[in-house]
Amino acid sequence: MPICMYCGTEIADSSSSLEHIIPQFLGGAYAPDRFKTHRACRRCNNNLGLFVDAAFEKDWTVGNNLAHLARESLALQGGQATTGVPLICMGLSELSPPRMEEGEVCESWLGPHGEQVYLIRQSDDRLHWYSGGNPITAKQKTSRAYFQFSENSHKDARLTWFSFRDAFEEKKVRKIMVTQVDGADPASIGFVNPDELDCDRVAYFSDECAKRKVRNNKISFNVKFDHRFLGKLALGVSLATFGERFLETPYCGELRKMTWFRGDDDGPDVPEVFGSTAYANRFEPHFLRITGLPDAVVLTLVPVGPSVALTLNIAAKQAWVVMCAKQSELDDHQRKEIGSGIVVALSKPRNFSLQLTQPEFLNAHLRTNERLTFDALIKRRT
Repeated sequence: MPICMYCGTEIADSSSSLEHIIPQFLGGAYAPDRFKTHRACRRCNNNLGLFVDAAFEKDWTVGNNLAHLARESLALQGGQATTGVPLICMGLSELSPPRMEEGEVCESWLGPHGEQVYLIRQSDDRLHWYSGGNPITAKQKTSRAYFQFSENSHKDARLTWFSFRDAFEEKKVRKIMVTQVDGADPASIGFVNPDELDCDRVAYFSDECAKRKVRNNKISFNVKFDHRFLGKLALGVSLATFGERFLETPYCGELRKMTWFRGDDDGPDVPEVFGSTAYANRFEPHFLRITGLPDAVVLTLVPVGPSVALTLNIAAKQAWVVMCAKQSELDDHQRKEIGSGIVVALSKPRNFSLQLTQPEFLNAHLRTNERLTFDALIKRRT
């Protein structure tokens, strides 16, 4: 029977599940098929999705860069919106709405034109940096969210409408409209009529938003939020590129260990995985530009000296580098798989991806007078 790439146990047919090696929040659903596998048991797939992928996705910087990416993509397409864009998390608000229960917090979000949204949800000290809270709790316990249009919403009311519709998908959120809406029915996009508690809070938010100009919010960070994710991503990308023989290499064992590692960085069992995390290195703007695109997620797999390195770049704003493999542990066929480098560009807003060689990608950058975009890259390829 096949072996789970994450835990190393045999996978029975009944416990097999589809794993997106590149997570769907990065556009992995549209990645080439080689980056989708059944080499993961259902238990690992579920657990790592909730506590490794989500730990990365719900980080304040990552989540907001993905939201800006979606806005950039929409702006470059032009025309009227046909879909929404993600809200931007602004952290925990200092506002204290009426009748807050013990353990609840008020989280502030912004819409595409500065619309204000307040999510009242359960806090979780263990997952304090998760924007939107613990994903398990969010699916089990109902929260309440209060939405208010801004004076700029008229610039593209459809975009605001669709963004409100798509907000907090797959979560048990009771959505309340604070602004009076004429000519459309908020119930058609998931809003409900306010109860007595909602009415008190609607009055509170309307009053506070009218008189306050400055907000003092709190944002939580976990400086190690990306460690396990980088190990998991490097493991999956290497398996997809080099084949099953990669699972037998010593460095694969270190990546697997990193995927599950929750110990002390100074302890004896620290995985020997090499790279640059979000808070370990600040990349130069030029590096961010030539390894990324402003409206896409870009992964680059390239041989560097004795290693094979993976770069993950989000919106040309934020990047990570992790060693995927040691060249000494690869055979000639495996080295030939990457050649001079592979680039995968993913656009979740466009439901599309593109794979090309690293020289082709760098050449496209060099031949573009202004910044290179995902659409411009597609046109050059066609």
